[in-house]
Amino acid sequence: MKKFSNFIICLLLCVFAFGLVGCAKDKSNGFAPKTEEAVIGNGGMVVRKGEYVYFANGFQKVSELTEDKRNSSFVKGGLYVAKLESDEFVRNDDNYLVSNNLRQISTKLAGYDATDLYVFGDYLYFVSPSNENESGKIGKSDWAKDRSVFYRVKLDNFDKVERIYTANVKHENLSFKYYFEGNKPYLLVYEKGEDLNGKGNKNMLYRVDIEAKKKKDKKASVVASNVSSVVFGYDGDDNAYDRIFYVVNKDSTYSLVRYNIASNTKTDTGIKNSSTEVEVKFVSQNYVFATRKDGSNTYMYRAEIGGAFVKMFDCNSEIVGSLHLLPNGEDLISVRDNVIQFYLRGDNRVGLNAIVDNDSENEVTSINVIGFANGSIVYYDNNNKLKIVSYSEFLAGRTATISTLATIEFNKDFLDINGGDLYYCTGDKSGYLFKIDLTNNYSSKGELVGVYLDADKPKDEE
Repeated sequence: MKKFSNFIICLLLCVFAFGLVGCAKDKSNGFAPKTEEAVIGNGGMVVRKGEYVYFANGFQKVSELTEDKRNSSFVKGGLYVAKLESDEFVRNDDNYLVSNNLRQISTKLAGYDATDLYVFGDYLYFVSPSNENESGKIGKSDWAKDRSVFYRVKLDNFDKVERIYTANVKHENLSFKYYFEGNKPYLLVYEKGEDLNGKGNKNMLYRVDIEAKKKKDKKASVVASNVSSVVFGYDGDDNAYDRIFYVVNKDSTYSLVRYNIASNTKTDTGIKNSSTEVEVKFVSQNYVFATRKDGSNTYMYRAEIGGAFVKMFDCNSEIVGSLHLLPNGEDLISVRDNVIQFYLRGDNRVGLNAIVDNDSENEVTSINVIGFANGSIVYYDNNNKLKIVSYSEFLAGRTATISTLATIEFNKDFLDINGGDLYYCTGDKSGYLFKIDLTNNYSSKGELVGVYLDADKPKDEE
């Protein structure tokens, strides 16, 4: 009898212990990466941590949403995670992702105008359009869908969605970055133009302390007002710099300021109370670039972080088009019409070496840079061709060959380079997310990422 009693006690203890484990079980259904695993692609349409890829399952413009959809559960634009195996998406015989390796994290609309995904620590950060009625200039009866609401969700508990901040301007006037400094997450938000609350705030830069305790939104503080331009310090591996720069335009004078988000401190840069227009353009680990007007001309300047600015070149020159900073953080390229021009070694222009796109099939009149990957420039032309060309080969003195990745219909507002892959949203009515491997020269549509709605699945003849 005593042995039986001991058995019952042991059994009860085991059940109790199991209950404790059950209460603390992983609510991501086994879809949680380890905390220490590396993150790739912060700030884009797709972000990866370890063997898990987080993405919005399709994209659409908020302006296309109607009032009756404001509380909808979105499948096409919802937030998903896929588990990779051997670095590949797992597919069935119909070439769709298998359901065992796919989970929906949130039915909120994540694929829209302000989509940017981040992973820091054990949280995924995302934004979604507001689905609330608000007072103020929007009107009490109108849906405030033009505002973005910032959220984060626990990677091991998809039920735990936490509200962080609500923007005060429309999506098109919003810029933001997340930072993880001193083991604390911060959100830096630039809201261009006058806010929608009717309080007169204009061109505001906010710092949101995500861990601060507050009932509705996290504690947001004003960094600066009257901000005319800002660059968020980030490197090619998605690590946040403490090198954030912004320009204050007050009383018709311009001052360039360096900002550290963790310490919430500001530093003068040497450009202060300029009577001519100043715009900050790029920042890297070692340099900051800014333009400054001189008479009718605008010149590019470069300074080492903490150093003096040196004039580089005239931005009004006939050869200067859209400017981009190469991942090395020192060299600029200028893209105009069908030509890519190089400004080498910062202060000196070395021959303005050029890559010219002379497509043999169609006349190329424009080159639109998407980004950089594996030492190459990825771009699309006016003929809806996605292309890639090696700038590292070119800089090394070798011939740079332009390769066509695909000729497809795609949405030019939703393009993202993540590691060695290009993600894009289809430009047709379906609006789903696809991936093209940049290490191979595909001439096809690429592969679907996510899940189709049954009504949108291509027919056999397609």
